[in-house]
Amino acid sequence: MNSRTDEVSPILPPDGSFLAEFQSDKIVGPPNPGEKEMLLTMLRFYFGPAQWWNAVAKEALGPLRFYFRPVKWWNAVVQDLGLGPAFANARPAVDQIELYATKRDNPDHPDHLPSYFLYEAQNNLMLYVGPDFQTGRSDLTLVNTLVLDRQRQPLESHRLDFGFLDFGPHEVSQGFDGSFLADLRPNDIVGPPNPGEKEMLLTALRFYFGPAKWWKALTKDKVTQDDLNNANATLRKPGERYELLEQIPDLGRGYFTQAHQDTVPVKLYAVTNTQTNPGNPNHLPTYFLYEAHNNLTFYVGPDFLHNRPKITVINTYVLDGQHRPLESHTLDFGTMP
Repeated sequence: MNSRTDEVSPILPPDGSFLAEFQSDKIVGPPNPGEKEMLLTMLRFYFGPAQWWNAVAKEALGPLRFYFRPVKWWNAVVQDLGLGPAFANARPAVDQIELYATKRDNPDHPDHLPSYFLYEAQNNLMLYVGPDFQTGRSDLTLVNTLVLDRQRQPLESHRLDFGFLDFGPHEVSQGFDGSFLADLRPNDIVGPPNPGEKEMLLTALRFYFGPAKWWKALTKDKVTQDDLNNANATLRKPGERYELLEQIPDLGRGYFTQAHQDTVPVKLYAVTNTQTNPGNPNHLPTYFLYEAHNNLTFYVGPDFLHNRPKITVINTYVLDGQHRPLESHTLDFGTMP
């Protein structure tokens, strides 16, 4: 999935290829089918776009082990997952079921969001997925991974945060529908990004409309009508988003000056903006996307607007029939500042 393999090495030793053909019904454990699908979508994002965007941080072992202390917690997870035989062997069998999951309810969480512990047998990884209780920000969600040695002792810790990665009031996005993604494939995306980039973008959007919503991590931006008017002017500036998207032949020049109805077939258009930015040391590109049926336009890239180039954002404008912004919704991911 990483189209920049000559520039960026994955932080985690496994490259996520074990997920390529994996299906949610192969996850063993008590979470229900919907939860297993959510967790698999999250892991595809974690090992794919999050790695692509350098958003997974390697950290000291101490912070992660918060979620596995005291020892009785670790033992409870192992017992819940049925890992006795797996942990008794130095290596799991080649045909070992690869992914186990268990769930802990959090009745004190304001939204009653649970925590999940997962064990991936072939690569010997233990993962925590859930609210960030350690920092006192339970509205933030994290994916934390312990890389284990053969004796199941932690060797490394890796972390991804997502949600509202800034302090201050915010409103959770509700009723935001991503069902148009169900049957889309990377080769259904029209535009110049290469196949690896298109797969990365589609995986990121599946995460954005799926687990990010499930975890209430998608923020409806508090914008005024003046903000929306300014955004509309920016979208239409020469060299900006609409002009770049109109270079795709299927859209054509002048597309965004015309009114379009929602009877337009589902189609996703994407362009890469490679303009250099001094706050972008890894030369990460930014992407603009347009979804014709629901009249949505997306930005995916470093958060230059708020001078946080190490944080990646997926921002959506919901457009009216004249392609003027009506609402703004944002997801941040990376490591909390």
